[in-house]
Amino acid sequence: MFPFATCAEPGCSALALSGSERCAAHLADRAAFTAARAAELAAGAGPIEDLDLSGLEFVGLSLEGRSFRGCRFAGSSFRNSSFAGAVLRLCFFDFASFDSCDLSGLDAQYCCFAGSTFHDVSFENSELVHNNFDGVSTQSCTFNYSNLYNSRFVRARFARTDFIDCNLKKAYFLLTSEEEVSWKYSNTQEAVRDPDRVVS
Repeated sequence: MFPFATCAEPGCSALALSGSERCAAHLADRAAFTAARAAELAAGAGPIEDLDLSGLEFVGLSLEGRSFRGCRFAGSSFRNSSFAGAVLRLCFFDFASFDSCDLSGLDAQYCCFAGSTFHDVSFENSELVHNNFDGVSTQSCTFNYSNLYNSRFVRARFARTDFIDCNLKKAYFLLTSEEEVSWKYSNTQEAVRDPDRVVS
């Protein structure tokens, strides 16, 4: 799991980033630090573990097929980036933003995307099992042909988002807002959409 050292800036209780003694807000040169970390990620080939790069802005990042375990990207933003075919285990992307990104073929388990925003993002043909998508906002996205078993989408907001031919067994879609959403061929009867069906 990523380290829990706090930022060296006096009075700051945020966690320090990997490769730095400070959090993103107190980096001396955030752009240079982000560019260096992005280059390291792109150049590597092995599994990525225990990394904390929260609060950074990544553009054009290509991480297809990479494996991440115990990493944290909370509050980070990704634009024109790809995690296609990547494997995520126990990773945190809470309150992150994804714009024009490819997450198709993603294999994610026990990950947190709570409060994140997704615009023009593809999750097609993905294994999204036991994940937290509570409070997410999606626009012009597709989850088609994906397995969402036992994932949570409580209070999510979906706009022009498709869930075609998905496995929704034990997936929670409670108190959601939906605009132009397609559930065609998905087993919606096995999803939990009624608060009265929630088992405590």
